[in-house]
Amino acid sequence: MSSPPSARTSARTSARTSARTEAPARRPWAADEDLHIAPVVGVLGFGVVMTVVLMIAMLRGQVSSFDVGLLGLGLIAMGTVGYFWASFNAGMSLADRFGIGGGDYAPWGGVLVRVSAAALVLLLAASAWRGLRAALRRR
Repeated sequence: MSSPPSARTSARTSARTSARTEAPARRPWAADEDLHIAPVVGVLGFGVVMTVVLMIAMLRGQVSSFDVGLLGLGLIAMGTVGYFWASFNAGMSLADRFGIGGGDYAPWGGVLVRVSAAALVLLLAASAWRGLRAALRRR
């Protein structure tokens, strides 16, 4: 004879509950989130690859050094966005697991924001200067 339906249901429920409670013990770093390295390397490696490509193009004489400087400033200005994007999953995992804010409290995050902001200001100023210079040449 089989067991009553209530016994089967409670056995399934207790198996599910124990699986949920055991999951954090297997992965203590996150609350049901994985820390993948591929997106981090992909996002942060983009700037390194673009810098190498720009330097090779400049050394071959295909791009002027001023253009490489502008594109380099653009890459530095995008550093804060890349840093935020690459560290978001890790911060959320920590926040979910330990009940904290998950924000960046390292002093270097603030340095990166300031350097990126300065690069953005320089990029806009250099672009405006170049546009003004080109407009004056056309006259």
